[in-house]
Amino acid sequence: MTRTLLRAAWQVSRLLHRTVADTSRGQRHIRDDSQSIGFAVDVCRVLQEELASPAQQSLTLLDVGARTAAGSDLIARVFHPRSWSRLHFAVTAIDVEPTWYPRAALSLPRVDYRVGDVFDLEEQYDVVVCSHTIEHTEDPGRLLEKLLGLARRLVVIAAPWKEPEATRLPYHLHSFDERFLERYPPVRFASYVSPHWSGGECFIAAYDPRVPLRR
Repeated sequence: MTRTLLRAAWQVSRLLHRTVADTSRGQRHIRDDSQSIGFAVDVCRVLQEELASPAQQSLTLLDVGARTAAGSDLIARVFHPRSWSRLHFAVTAIDVEPTWYPRAALSLPRVDYRVGDVFDLEEQYDVVVCSHTIEHTEDPGRLLEKLLGLARRLVVIAAPWKEPEATRLPYHLHSFDERFLERYPPVRFASYVSPHWSGGECFIAAYDPRVPLRR
C-alpha cells in the first residue's frame, strides 16, 4: 500500500504541474499542487483504516472543495478498481470555483469533476471528504452537517488545528480547537504536523453519519 501510494503521488505530481490558473486573462499557468497531493496522502491512510474490510468494497466518494482535484485524483489512483487494494472508489470532485475545471476535466479522467455548490447537492455518496476547505467557510458547522447528510458510511474533514489568530491567513475564516470537537464530536481525531502546512498543526477528523451527533 505504501509503495502504491508513493508511486501514485509521484505520478499525480508530474501530471498536475500543469494545473492551476491565472484568471486575469483566462490563461492557464503551470504549477505543482503538491500541497493538495500531500493532504490527500494523509486522508488516504484514514480511509484505509476506517473502511478496512476482508472483503473487497467498491464505494463512491465525493471530494468537496477539490480545487485542482490533484488530491481527488490521488485517491482515485490509490484505490482504483485495478489496484491490489480491497477498497475501490469511484471519485467525484466538486468545487464552487470554476477556475480549475478545464484542466482537471482534460487531465484527470479518473475523476468526475463538477463545478457547483455542495449545498445544492442531493445525491448521496458512501464517503465524503473535505480536505482543507472547511476553514474557508463562514459556517463550518453548517457545512459539516451538510456533509453528514450526503454520506452513507463516512465523512473525513481536515484543516489547520489551533491556527493562531495573529498569524491566521486572511482567507481562513475559522480556527478549529476543542470547542468544535465538543460541539461536533468525531469518531476519530488526530492532530499532527504536516510538511505541507507551515502554519502549525493540522487535524483529521472522521465522522460516522449513522451515529447521531451528541449536541
